[in-house]
Amino acid sequence: MQKKIYWTILSILAIILLFFAVKYSLDSQKSNARSNQDYLQISPDEPVKGDSNASTTIIIYSDPSCPFCAAAAGQNQQVISYLKSKMPDWEAPVPNIIKNYVDTGKVRLVFRYSPGHGTGEEAMKILFCANEQGKFWELHDVIFAHQEIVADIVQVKLLAQNINVDMTKLNICHSSNKYAAKLKQDTASAQALDVKGTPSFLINGQLISGAQPYQVFEKILNQ
Repeated sequence: MQKKIYWTILSILAIILLFFAVKYSLDSQKSNARSNQDYLQISPDEPVKGDSNASTTIIIYSDPSCPFCAAAAGQNQQVISYLKSKMPDWEAPVPNIIKNYVDTGKVRLVFRYSPGHGTGEEAMKILFCANEQGKFWELHDVIFAHQEIVADIVQVKLLAQNINVDMTKLNICHSSNKYAAKLKQDTASAQALDVKGTPSFLINGQLISGAQPYQVFEKILNQ
């Protein structure tokens, strides 16, 4: 009799432990899902191009020092030529997305930093500072077009000056290092969203990795 009671108690305890294990697993999954949704939210200080009411949001994880990021942006002709040698119909995705989807109000682009090649941090901070003056995307294109000097901050600032960025404001912003935390935040969000390299794109949360041809994005966006 005592043995039967003993096994009954053990069975009840096992069921209770199983219940809490399953509950913990489900709560953890819900927490991770909430966390990922949080990382997909766009904050006011992020560089955005396009209609805020667009039905589709593409978050670009990129690095000013990443050659394949520059190619995806339609710059760095050497890498573009290499990609075309592998895929003759390869087209740069970002300029085509802007032309066919952003400019028509269907998509908004959001730019975030992820360390791809390790020499783009200061240039990225300058880009964020330029964003305060509405010059992010213009400077973005210019920096990628002159990627060979991206580690030279003096030269990067000259590029900013050439497109009429207010250099007094930019220098104050850059010297304050105010965007160091933003770079860490972007990197943390990339890790949370399973971004493993640059460039990477999240289309309403769907991850596309690498400098994929425009046709890949077109197919997804048309769906």
